[in-house]
Amino acid sequence: MDSKQLQHDRGELSKSALNDYHKAAKHVAEFLGKGRRLDALVSADFERYRNSFPKTWGPVSVNNRLRLVRVLFKYANDIEATDRTIRYTIGLKTVPKSVVRKDQATKPDKEFTVDEVWRLHDAAVTPMKAFVLLGLNCAYGTMDIARLRF
Repeated sequence: MDSKQLQHDRGELSKSALNDYHKAAKHVAEFLGKGRRLDALVSADFERYRNSFPKTWGPVSVNNRLRLVRVLFKYANDIEATDRTIRYTIGLKTVPKSVVRKDQATKPDKEFTVDEVWRLHDAAVTPMKAFVLLGLNCAYGTMDIARLRF
């Protein structure tokens, strides 16, 4: 986490990404045990961790969490935190792309009708009207708007 904090301090990592890493590290530590030695971890531990995710998580959420956790253990291997390599890759395999595509195909499109957009615009206060227009005309997302300078 110190490394990720330094990346954040240098402006290489957003605050939300830092928070995501922190949540993932805390979740792993709570699941595996805070006093557990890294060199005692085996693939079965990682498989149990992966299977502990809530059933309400979709495949994209699962893959996002797995990516964060793999980064943590890859970093531990890179800095040689243990005498032996931590074998985490088998237990932390991502959800296959075909499953992600099938899940996304079952969800409704994220599109607004012209009438819905005008109702959003008309109901919004002045700054939010600008955000709606930036989103529509420039494809700005929330982080794009948050990073705008005066």
